[in-house]
Amino acid sequence: RTSMCCRKKNRMRSLILLAAITLASLAVVGSAQKPPSDVVELDDDNFDRLTQEGVWFINFYAPWCGHCKRIMPVWEKAGTEMQNSGIKFARIDADAETETTERFKIQAYPTFKIVDKKKVVDYRGDHQLDSFIRFAKEYLESRNKQESGGGG
Repeated sequence: RTSMCCRKKNRMRSLILLAAITLASLAVVGSAQKPPSDVVELDDDNFDRLTQEGVWFINFYAPWCGHCKRIMPVWEKAGTEMQNSGIKFARIDADAETETTERFKIQAYPTFKIVDKKKVVDYRGDHQLDSFIRFAKEYLESRNKQESGGGG
């Protein structure tokens, strides 16, 4: 009788431990959402509303694209570094957001474009952090010269 009682207690402890581990792992998985980002997530519904104001440097990507996946941390870092510069970094899942993808005639992933109200500028540089930042800064400088009447 004593051994049977101990086995039941051990089994009960094991079940409680298993339940605790399961709940803890669910809590971790549930909290493993995307960390806050300085890169704005655009979609077909918010694209026009958000991009009508300011200058936007946009990454048109596909979630299944290996190159897009490798570049995303670089893009995130660029967005953070340029956070208060006057240009907003954004991304749009071009595979899912077909209306916007078709309007911008996206043929390959990733594709990068600056959208400045009605003006669209293609980015053709490499996919390095300093290149993204340099292009964004040069665009802003050129834009500011034009706005102040200094030519282009």
